Amino acid sequence: LGELWMDKLSLNLYDSFRLFGSMKIIDFVRFEELIDRILLEIVYWNHMGLPVQKASITVTDVTDVPQQEGMFGECGVFMLMLMEQLVSGRPIGISMAPVVAATQFLYRMATIYYGSSIQ
Repeated sequence: LGELWMDKLSLNLYDSFRLFGSMKIIDFVRFEELIDRILLEIVYWNHMGLPVQKASITVTDVTDVPQQEGMFGECGVFMLMLMEQLVSGRPIGISMAPVVAATQFLYRMATIYYGSSIQ
């Protein structure tokens, strides 16, 4: 999950899958090039009334992110949990074991989306 701040030209990366390998996403994705391509594609500079330029984004690998503990189906849950915290302005983090937090989040989302919890 990434949080892009165009006013600060910064990208915060929240990687919850570090426990399962030595590679970090920041090591193999060229975010600066990717963002430049996206900005050109969406005609960002035109919309802002600015000449096309290289974005010079500062990429920060946020390391104190809750980590997935299992290998089956947690990635989407973690992404949604982190997104919810970001959009609500809460700090990223959980106060319990990651698998417990993910399970509680799933039950809460099932209740919101389907009107009842999963049994």
